[in-house]
Amino acid sequence: MTDARADRRERAAELCRRLAADVATVAPKGLGAWPPAWEIVEAPSKRFLDLLDEYVETGDRERLIPPIREAYAAVVAAWREAARQWARAGSGRKGVVHAA
Repeated sequence: MTDARADRRERAAELCRRLAADVATVAPKGLGAWPPAWEIVEAPSKRFLDLLDEYVETGDRERLIPPIREAYAAVVAAWREAARQWARAGSGRKGVVHAA
């Protein structure tokens, strides 16, 4: 692996850590145990990771950074939407699966 590619991989890892922190601010504890949440976030998460992988491989900042930023925001929005739907489904009611 070239030094430039290793640097891009580290930047990508840092971005993933920031995304996890941002998701944690919008996703209540236990949401990840609700299977529909994963259906909601699957497509935006895949797009984000695919773009990030392409950036690590190619280093094409000019072309890829803007859609990576959009995809990042879409992942956070998807988790926010999953939280909204989970709450509407009665996340705290008996019979609705959630982690303690």
